[in-house]
Amino acid sequence: MPEFMKKLNQRKVRWIIREQDKGEISSYQIAKQQGISSRWAREIPRKYSGVPLYKIKFLRPGRKPKPIPEKERAAVLEIYEKMPMGAVKIELYFKLNRKPHVSHNRIQRILEQAGKTQKIDKKNTQEEMGKIREKTLQ
Repeated sequence: MPEFMKKLNQRKVRWIIREQDKGEISSYQIAKQQGISSRWAREIPRKYSGVPLYKIKFLRPGRKPKPIPEKERAAVLEIYEKMPMGAVKIELYFKLNRKPHVSHNRIQRILEQAGKTQKIDKKNTQEEMGKIREKTLQ
């Protein structure tokens, strides 16, 4: 029975079930530790009763990405070769020239797969911005 949860991952669910079976900690304390309601902490062991812990599996949450058609990929790369621009500018170019709409997120994915752009790590950019702010404040 694969599924997914918002706050709890497989490891946390297994831990909750084990703790409920031991009976040393109350469901209220388990809920406080995991950041869920005590009602949900009591419901989880009931939901997975009779299922061995190793068989509890979750899927990745969210919609699966649609595959990018080759026609779209070719159009984006052709425009990028003529005029190297970012994804948002290419999206605007499509709109102004009355070409079929392609979202900038999709364009960005096409450019990343083609090796034309680099993937930006959010954590690194936040750290770099913090360093820049510190330098300007000094």
